[in-house]
Amino acid sequence: MTRNVGAPRIIKDGTHELHLYQSSKMGKELKFEAVVTYGMTSDEIMSIEQTIVNHLSGDQLQSGRETNQIGDELEKKFGGYWMVGIFEDPYGMAYTVSRRSPMYVVFEVNEKAGILCASQGSGGNRLDKFKITKDGFNTHLLQRPKNH
Repeated sequence: MTRNVGAPRIIKDGTHELHLYQSSKMGKELKFEAVVTYGMTSDEIMSIEQTIVNHLSGDQLQSGRETNQIGDELEKKFGGYWMVGIFEDPYGMAYTVSRRSPMYVVFEVNEKAGILCASQGSGGNRLDKFKITKDGFNTHLLQRPKNH
């Protein structure tokens, strides 16, 4: 069941933007910072944060079930297939699905754990409007012509 966690309290700290949510499951405040993003809007990132807050309990024994529930909810929201992983270090995901994902976000949660949410394959229904091109060095998302 999805609860409405409401808008976060936002704190700007230099170039960092922290989002603070009150978690009823964990009984404490959760601090999110999107440390790496690719191919996502700020609204999509906030929607993913809220999905995580709805499911995350902080109980390591439940983390597999919770990441599966988060992934299922992201698939319903955005389409496609989603991988969700919890890492002890938010930068420990460098060699995972994000290397080939058309859209992903890595959160640092409470200044320690990392949570990766990455679309797999086509990146979901949202990317149907785009085509992916590659030059020698970079991948680009280009808006498809309207008659395509």
